[in-house]
Amino acid sequence: MLGSLRLVALVLLAGVLLAAPGAQAGPGIKPLFGKTGEPTPGIKPFPKWNEALEKYFKEKRKAEAGCTGRCPLKDWEAMIKENAGQPKERIIKNVNRDLNKKEYITDEINWGVKDYWESPGEFYAKFGDCEDYAISKYLTLRALGFSPDEMIITAVQDLNLRVGHAILIVYLDGKALLLDNQIRLITEDTRVKHYKPVYAVNEEAWWRFK
Repeated sequence: MLGSLRLVALVLLAGVLLAAPGAQAGPGIKPLFGKTGEPTPGIKPFPKWNEALEKYFKEKRKAEAGCTGRCPLKDWEAMIKENAGQPKERIIKNVNRDLNKKEYITDEINWGVKDYWESPGEFYAKFGDCEDYAISKYLTLRALGFSPDEMIITAVQDLNLRVGHAILIVYLDGKALLLDNQIRLITEDTRVKHYKPVYAVNEEAWWRFK
């Protein structure tokens, strides 16, 4: 879970977006939790998100080359193989369920810092906190054929606990579905009243919510 003072920094420090310089932001997304998100064109400095992606690609190359000893990404790739070719609804359900079984551990305990964004390999090796669940779910679904237009990692304010939090939103059949480590079952955004969206990001764009 994110401290409330870290909420704004959550996405602003997330990573450099993968769109080419001068590219337009991705298409508008439907209102989320009753709020409208405005896409921002071009590249913005989001280092933590970019670093997580870079670490993931390095891990993937290492796993494909046949890493020796403990190789956490092999377990992740086994989950990919198990879900390949399944209907999207089943994939989302399986990925959310399996990753939510991982232990929640704060960045202070895991890494000795207040905010660290993990790759899937790091998450499988050391578990993690809310944004780490969201990142691993995002990259798992990407590996299973979902496009960036279908997913956004979203920073929200939890109005009940009064803290910042991160979740993955997946758009399927016109619905915004929450993949949330705090909610066991996948839920539509319209059924959740205690989240206020602040920012969202994928590989192509980022959004600020009014």
